[in-house]
Amino acid sequence: MTEMALTNRMVRYTKEQHNKSDKQVNAKLALVLTSPALYGEALSLFEPIYAKIEHLLLNDGACCDHPQLRKVAPLLAKLQRTSSFRADMAFYMSADHRAQIDEIRGAGRPIELAKYLKRLNDLAEKDPVAILSYVFHMYSAIFAGGFILKRIVSKAMGLPRESKEGLQTFCLDESCSDSPKRLTRELKRILNEEIELSEEEARRCIEEGLEVFRLNDALVATVQGTDAWKNAKYDFCKRWIARPLVAAAGFAIVTYYVWRISGQNDIIVKH
Repeated sequence: MTEMALTNRMVRYTKEQHNKSDKQVNAKLALVLTSPALYGEALSLFEPIYAKIEHLLLNDGACCDHPQLRKVAPLLAKLQRTSSFRADMAFYMSADHRAQIDEIRGAGRPIELAKYLKRLNDLAEKDPVAILSYVFHMYSAIFAGGFILKRIVSKAMGLPRESKEGLQTFCLDESCSDSPKRLTRELKRILNEEIELSEEEARRCIEEGLEVFRLNDALVATVQGTDAWKNAKYDFCKRWIARPLVAAAGFAIVTYYVWRISGQNDIIVKH
């Protein structure tokens, strides 16, 4: 009997939680994509997560010399997202808005983000191989569905069709000749064929996947409490309430003039 590949086990183990997370994200994405400022804030929640993963595994980070984690480092150097997130944040948020967000993040808020970063730091110290779960799930999320997400964001934000501005989160560096799909396949290959884990290490890595989605869900939920969310919700409601009111007013005006014309015709006929 052929042993199931590590990445297949990771996907299977988290399938139910993944589906729940997708529903939560999709429910909020509809409103998030109505406001550039809100979308920028949403990106600012996850930029520190990618920055932390990349810091730990690259550039003399705490895990860069780990015998298994360093096997994924060359690929992660191509996949790294920190600068891409920051470019998009600069595109969607004003300098003042970014400064405000930096101050909030610097103060350790939201607490859900602080807990997420603490989890990564704790794993780096006590169970580094479990960080592979974050590498797999977080980068697969960006690149496996990146083409579709890129189109959705582009259309929602009214961006020029061929432009990459505001879409760097889903784009590879121009110096990289590989496609996102190819790099995602390479990530799976490294995890399945090059990384050498004991069954106990593999189990911990697989089970950590549930924590990845729980932490992501908690972070996504914080979007709802921001001023940008409240403003976007207000604008959204105003637009959708105003439309039927405008339509009703238009109908009333048309009806009135039809009645006037009809009444004048009656007078003409009587004369």
